[in-house]
Amino acid sequence: VILLAHETRQKALDYALSTRDVVQIVEDIAYLGPEKAMRVAIGKFEGDDKSTIAERITSIFGIKLR
Repeated sequence: VILLAHETRQKALDYALSTRDVVQIVEDIAYLGPEKAMRVAIGKFEGDDKSTIAERITSIFGIKLR
């Protein structure tokens, strides 16, 4: 999750995951499971950024969200 947050801060995205977002994603993983938690996380992004984040989640976590 830290890697994903770091990448959102490095890339030209309209939204970067905050420290609070990271904590929330980790909590969501514990309660909802990884796939549902990542779907919730994608909801923070809009437009083309959603596709970019979905690709990164697939690459980092092995979770295909499309």
